[in-house]
Amino acid sequence: MVGIENVVALIGWPLGHSMSPLIQNAAFLELGLDSWIYVAMPVSKYPYIRIKEAILGLKALGFKGANITVPYKESVVPYLDQLSDDARNIGAVNTVVVDEHGSLVGHNTDGLGLIKDLHDHQINPAELDILLLGAGGSARSVAHSLLKEGCLGMSILNRNKNKADDIANKLAQAFPKVKLRTGVLDKDTLKQLPHHTLVINCTSLGMRPYQDQMPWDENISFSKSHIVYDLIYQPAKTKFLAKAEADGAKVINGLGMLVHQGALAFKLWTGHEAPLKRMKEAAIFFPPK
Repeated sequence: MVGIENVVALIGWPLGHSMSPLIQNAAFLELGLDSWIYVAMPVSKYPYIRIKEAILGLKALGFKGANITVPYKESVVPYLDQLSDDARNIGAVNTVVVDEHGSLVGHNTDGLGLIKDLHDHQINPAELDILLLGAGGSARSVAHSLLKEGCLGMSILNRNKNKADDIANKLAQAFPKVKLRTGVLDKDTLKQLPHHTLVINCTSLGMRPYQDQMPWDENISFSKSHIVYDLIYQPAKTKFLAKAEADGAKVINGLGMLVHQGALAFKLWTGHEAPLKRMKEAAIFFPPK
């Protein structure tokens, strides 16, 4: 029996909904990487945050890397030894590689994962005006990648407007020609916004245990010209997507993004091209409920 020598972790809170272990372990098996395993390692925020110890523990325990998910994509940055250019520009990390010298190297594959999934759905974000809901680590990565693709303009709304302003100010330095707007994520702001073709939920509202909530007002309707994307994939159809679908909009959940960002991370850890077809099959065979 082949021993497990190469361990990759998923770090975040909560993790009970995550399909990443299923998808990544299917990929290891497909390529015959029998010494590799991907494990969920929940790091609670209570009674106090232990993210520093968790990240530094990757070195001590000989891990090969990790995925970082909500709520730690930004807070892990100070504890890493190096950052890729994209991770540095975004200010958030979703993938950590422990290199041959034991250094913790942060990357961000979230945004490119979204772009690849949009292309799978025959959606070209270039020349679209886009509305982002939320201003956490995922929103940072998504916004950066969409602007690199050449989107026409972008509005970023968040309950704490200062966080939206922070993202916009940083993006404006890298993309000075793009029109960026920010605002508070509430009913009044949503009513006053111009039309955005693509609306993306980057908040955790709609994900368990917040499945009865959504980052949108029930009385504000979508149209058939809207594309509504929710980064959440568990549940498969959030309250937000159900409302948009009922209004006639095209809706997409975040499962495809999960697979694509995971495939990019897989190559960073192993050096092998990810078996994307097998990863997609694993996600489809065991879909989120």
